[in-house]
Amino acid sequence: MKLFLLLLLASSSTTCTVQAATQQDDDVVFRWTSTGGGWRAMFAGMGFANLFQQAGLMDDDHTHFSAISTNSGASWFSTQAFYSTEFYTKTVMAPSPADLKFFAEEWMIAYLSVAKELEEYDICDITDFLGGSNMTEEQPAAEPGPLLTVFAEFCNMLMDYDGDWTAFIDDMMASAALVYGDTTFPTRIANGDNRIAPLRGTDLLVQSALLANARIRANNMTTGMDTTVNIGNRNEQLYTLTLSAAYTVNDTFAGFQYNTLDSNDDGMLMTYAQSTYPEHAFTDFEDYHLYPPASNAEILQPQTPQEQPAQEFAAPFGGAATVVQVAAVSSAAVGPFSPAGPSTFTQALSKMRVALEDDFLTKSIFDRAANRLYASPLLDKFAVCTQWPNPCSETDGLMIDGGLVDNAAIPINIAQYHLTAQNPLDKTLKIVVTNTNEAGSWDSDRMNAQLLQYFNTSLNQGVPPGDYIWFDALPLPFRSPQIFQDSMDMDTLNALLEPIDGSDMTTAVLQVTTTDNPAFGIQAGQAVEILLINLNAPITTFIVGKTIVEQMITPVADMVHDIAANEELLARIKAFFGFPPTQDTSNQTPPPANDTTTTATVNGMPNNNGLQSTSAAATTNAVGWSVVAVTMMMVQALASSL
Repeated sequence: MKLFLLLLLASSSTTCTVQAATQQDDDVVFRWTSTGGGWRAMFAGMGFANLFQQAGLMDDDHTHFSAISTNSGASWFSTQAFYSTEFYTKTVMAPSPADLKFFAEEWMIAYLSVAKELEEYDICDITDFLGGSNMTEEQPAAEPGPLLTVFAEFCNMLMDYDGDWTAFIDDMMASAALVYGDTTFPTRIANGDNRIAPLRGTDLLVQSALLANARIRANNMTTGMDTTVNIGNRNEQLYTLTLSAAYTVNDTFAGFQYNTLDSNDDGMLMTYAQSTYPEHAFTDFEDYHLYPPASNAEILQPQTPQEQPAQEFAAPFGGAATVVQVAAVSSAAVGPFSPAGPSTFTQALSKMRVALEDDFLTKSIFDRAANRLYASPLLDKFAVCTQWPNPCSETDGLMIDGGLVDNAAIPINIAQYHLTAQNPLDKTLKIVVTNTNEAGSWDSDRMNAQLLQYFNTSLNQGVPPGDYIWFDALPLPFRSPQIFQDSMDMDTLNALLEPIDGSDMTTAVLQVTTTDNPAFGIQAGQAVEILLINLNAPITTFIVGKTIVEQMITPVADMVHDIAANEELLARIKAFFGFPPTQDTSNQTPPPANDTTTTATVNGMPNNNGLQSTSAAATTNAVGWSVVAVTMMMVQALASSL
């Protein structure tokens, strides 16, 4: 860890700003961070990046951003942009929104080759399990509705890839690379030297999450015991929750940074291997504070007498992660349900268990189902082994979607600046946050928690920054990412929102000050100005399977076009960063005349060819939580008691 900090401090990429046609104030540092949201987030990233290029923030030989941080699907965008000149040219530097739209369509058509006609596995048929419901009232119960079709195709895809999320991402990236003629980029090492020329002065941060433990299944019929590899510190203490793992690239370093910087042993991670039974019981994981957690839940627990000496946690991917490996660990959204991560698996199911209705499924039956799920390796690769494609050993761990610890990737962005810049508090940070949210999700409890967690709020009252927290609306516990001393609630934030005429997007400008968060290495007193851009797009997170990929080609491409063509948003971006307003927009390509009439509408929102349910909020709940439906599919198939 000390070596890591020295390497970061040696980097000059975050201590100076790039010069461009518009002179940037020496006392201001520009940054960009983006939330996840699957394919919606990736394509939105293309649109926003092109708009930033129009604003003068990005060009063909430089950017004004000293760092860009992304999470989940947005990391599919950032890894392509940082490591493929061809992709950057066709997205960031696309000469017009129409050209960008055409590229988005090409990308989706190439991706369709991955979403091929898959074999239909019996395990993926949940029609009977859900009573034949199509989650709408328009079709007879005997016919599977559009959402169930999506669920089934998602499941069939996972089965086709043996449940291996990274293998799927590998194929997706490879198919896309054919579109822009850069077939070697997916296997390119994601380090500082391999960044493309325009981004050589910009640091890359990709949000991921490291599980508290990993399970090596028994392959010995004599003992029949599994091995659990626990992540801990040098003081023989084990972490009880999922940690932030930020893949960080600058001029002198490429590797993972964890939110363990407050540890008195320099934050070095250790592994503690022990034999465990292959059967699952919720009572075996009480030390991991199952839902709902006690008020005195701790981040660390003492290590029980160990069978083997502690070992240093091995550098993920041998210290030379490829583009695909980084993209996969940031986006493994179904990772919490991998039985290969015992405590995380149990924490995730404990929340579902508490919510059970007695007349739907008793806890005893649910427990038996969980045990059968735990016994099967079918879902193991939902989480990514830190040595993929090699199997995990007793010095390795598992990583999952960064959204499970922080969706907007703001703390890792500010933390990296504080860890690298000389006298960081002397300057003001200007951060554009692209919240690539789905339409109807803004007022959800989940969105509230993900945005308010950075502030002093009722949701984190009594919890010091960096301490244990588990929001009711979020699936797992993690270390509190509070980084601002300012108070905030949704009423206050809503009052700051400004709509954009003719668009679903909204923006807000916030002026805040950091507070100490020693887990991340964030100092108090940093002046931060935030331009929050909410996408509010009626595009689902999960675009997996032939049916939905075909139906989403046009809506996705239209979304990208509309972002890049939005003059009002361009003006707000320029005003926020202090760039001169656009004087002549006569060369802008107008949107096609039928852009707003090609899809049906529901409650005034585009209906995406019938894929939306009766309300945007209902769709967010149904499609956004398809991971739960898929998991329950597996539970149903594996549990003879159901």
